[in-house]
Amino acid sequence: MRIYLIDGTNVLYKNKNTAKYVSKDYASACNSLIYMLKAYSTRFPSFKFLIFFDGYNESVPTSYRNIQIEWSFSRTADELIRDYVRHNYEQHEYVLVSSDLEVHNFGRIHSLEAITSKQFLATIAPEKISAPSIYKAASQQYHEKPSSASRKEVSRMLQLFKDAGEF
Repeated sequence: MRIYLIDGTNVLYKNKNTAKYVSKDYASACNSLIYMLKAYSTRFPSFKFLIFFDGYNESVPTSYRNIQIEWSFSRTADELIRDYVRHNYEQHEYVLVSSDLEVHNFGRIHSLEAITSKQFLATIAPEKISAPSIYKAASQQYHEKPSSASRKEVSRMLQLFKDAGEF
């Protein structure tokens, strides 16, 4: 299972649509990142996202289906990320998302894949696609694996089993 550890505030500042709102309306900026992740996670339901935000805002929910929010309160999100990585880095396949060089290097020392916030944003919401089209696509059902096999695939499998002497 792939789990993204995201420096949320860092990603907000790297997104040209949310950067201007971070200091004015932090809750709305956080919610827009969460909305982008919800749209992306419909296409990849096995991915999990753990977002570390600086401070605390009670108007932002802390848990969704594949998304969990961690608030740093009086600490920094970078400190929370480092603590989390120290205690959990061997348990799953983690991808660390941050443009802070110190956090990035810390993740690499612990053998985590580390990508910049811009790379992550390009993955979840490519700039060549408009935001409304991303959200429209997210409302449709996308799955990593097909829900069933086609008739052609079933007949091919039956033929392979017959050839192998299983039937």
